[in-house]
Amino acid sequence: MSINNITQTILVVDDSKPVSEFVQIVLEERGYKTIVSNNGNQAMVMAVEYRPDLVLLDIMMPDIDGYTICAQLKADRKTRDIPVIFLSALNSQFDKIKAFKCGAVDFVTKPIQVEELTARVKSHLTISRLNRALQSSNRDLESLVSERTKELEESNKKLADINARLEKTISDYRAAQEKAANDDDYKAKILSKLSHEILNDTNIIVGFSELIKVTEDRDRQGEYADCIRESAGNLVTAINTVQEYNNVIIGRTTVEMKRVNIGTLLQGVCHKYTAQAQKRNIELSINNEFSDGAEIFTDDMMLTSILGKIIDNALRYSEKGPVEIGASNSSGMAVFYVRDSGIGMTPDLIDHVLEPFVRGSKSCDNDNGGLGLGLSIVKEYVQKLNGEIWFDSSPGMGTIFYISLPVNNSSVKIAAEGSATISFDGTLVLVGEDDDVTFALLNENLRKYGVKALRARTGKELFELYRQNSGVQMVISNLKLPMMNGSEAMKLIRKMSPSIVTVAQIPYFSAEDKRAFSESGCDCYIDRPTNELQVRDLLAKYLLRS
Repeated sequence: MSINNITQTILVVDDSKPVSEFVQIVLEERGYKTIVSNNGNQAMVMAVEYRPDLVLLDIMMPDIDGYTICAQLKADRKTRDIPVIFLSALNSQFDKIKAFKCGAVDFVTKPIQVEELTARVKSHLTISRLNRALQSSNRDLESLVSERTKELEESNKKLADINARLEKTISDYRAAQEKAANDDDYKAKILSKLSHEILNDTNIIVGFSELIKVTEDRDRQGEYADCIRESAGNLVTAINTVQEYNNVIIGRTTVEMKRVNIGTLLQGVCHKYTAQAQKRNIELSINNEFSDGAEIFTDDMMLTSILGKIIDNALRYSEKGPVEIGASNSSGMAVFYVRDSGIGMTPDLIDHVLEPFVRGSKSCDNDNGGLGLGLSIVKEYVQKLNGEIWFDSSPGMGTIFYISLPVNNSSVKIAAEGSATISFDGTLVLVGEDDDVTFALLNENLRKYGVKALRARTGKELFELYRQNSGVQMVISNLKLPMMNGSEAMKLIRKMSPSIVTVAQIPYFSAEDKRAFSESGCDCYIDRPTNELQVRDLLAKYLLRS
């Protein structure tokens, strides 16, 4: 008796008890377990209940014939894989074909031969067992394939993420390289132009200073002093322009909106450039189409800077004829313009005139002075004020610049609204500065906004004064101070008062100081020396109160 037969069950279905008992004896003698049914309905119930490994089925049954039973077994998901062997006295070719069509695997003709029956039973049980093993292996293989597919998908996803990060890293690196190249190019141009301006004006200052020493003519001394004053003013303008442009491109310029009288603003801008116009024998006039009390909600310092830079350009590039500044109302927009009768612009210059380092003939080498940054600053300021800039120009026919700004500029992000609500009176700022001139300039700009400056000349004094004055709201310091540098002093101050606003003053081109700033933990930095616009933005950002 084979050990495989012990667990194999065979359902014998035959309405003839002698036949079913004979088959049962033959099978059990060979180690098979048998269950017997003498009618079709019972057989189908038993097949579902016992799930036999094989069914031996008589065709000629009194209630339901074997064909019907076989077909129903094959239609049921629970029994369709059980092999069925028909037992029948019918042995025609038609009967056998019908048996196979309804799902039987074999056909044993009555009278039953023991050897034939046992051989067919053994063969089909083996085939069934192998089929089940194959199906199980297939299921295991499918599960393994599914698992490996899932792992592969996860690996692919991780690889895709890695590739995406790698692509971003490469993109960021290339962008950083490009930015570094652009920054280097920008710095090189700035250094070249600024050194040229400084050299020219410094030579003038030194030259006329020497002449003042050797002449006793008071009138000539006055003329020489005027030349020195003009060259010194040019130096200040050049440095301020570079600082202003730098603040614009690094996003350190804020917008302070308030109600501004249009007529007053135009007259203020015109007055600022009257002396320059008179020196060049050019008439500078105003054409204001707004009523006397008309106002615009804008940043007055930015708008003044915009119009001033355009007027300055107009005066530089005009040899004769008037320069006119005007304003008119157009569908809720205030349209400002500056018209000149100067050299105009060629078509190739028109496409680039708002780019940095572009002047007159698209070259920074003409004799009209300037760094070629003014109109770039104008463009950025106009965008900050939610406006538009455009111009008309022809060679030899002059140029007219237009600036269109909303009269009620409510969509602009602002640092403060309404100058009447801004107050810095009584604010105490501690300043660490060992250079008298630099402190005097910063102190004057702070004083304009009602801020009192308390000065320390050393890092040690800076720390001690902070400890002694509880009302200090901001600390501004040069990072390089004697007797403990400013960086260390402000670290101690921040350790004592983590919420105190600390500001580093850094020379514009000092990369070393900028590294020191990043290590100092300061809230921000401003240029050294600084200007009024930077001071205003600093106070508005950190100390503004209503």
